[in-house]
Amino acid sequence: MKERRKSVVVNLNIDTKEHFGNRLLYFSSYPRIIRMIAWILRFCQNIRVNSHKLTKELSYEEIQSAKEALIRIIQSEWPTDIQEKYAQTIQFYEENKILKVKSRLILGEDPEDFVRPTVLPNHPIVRRLINYVHQKLQHAGVQTTLSHLRERFWIPRGRRIVREVLQKCVTCKRYALRPMVPDGPAPLPANRINRVAAFEVTD
Repeated sequence: MKERRKSVVVNLNIDTKEHFGNRLLYFSSYPRIIRMIAWILRFCQNIRVNSHKLTKELSYEEIQSAKEALIRIIQSEWPTDIQEKYAQTIQFYEENKILKVKSRLILGEDPEDFVRPTVLPNHPIVRRLINYVHQKLQHAGVQTTLSHLRERFWIPRGRRIVREVLQKCVTCKRYALRPMVPDGPAPLPANRINRVAAFEVTD
């Protein structure tokens, strides 16, 4: 009898779930992402029954609500295992469903966002924010950009992430090129180094 070939059945499960935050990467800059979220929130408000219809330009309150909504989206996509790793050494708390850090400066007179910064994990949208702040500060360096962000946010491994973003800045690459090194100072004219009588050279 011929030996029958055994068939092996393999099941492969592929998780095709896509984070909502990745869809916002269609927009090239952080301000555009904020405005799009603000328009989405306005649309959700206008389709409600018996709601006041908003038709004018986006207000300051709508922009702030969009920023808070974007932060919630970013934080919701932060892997739980990484979050628990930082929670062992850093004290987190929630305020309006936004994760923040309790710093040791809570008794000071500094602004609230500086004392209790908002957590911004490593996310493509956070990198868009870093690039936006970098350009807003006239292409400042890593330390200046990071210090400006730390006034409101706490980014895990922030210095490394900021450095990676700035290394991809085309404008900074252009100005970081080394200038052409000259051959050296030109030789002095003969009438300045040869011994001559007084007033013999007047030009």
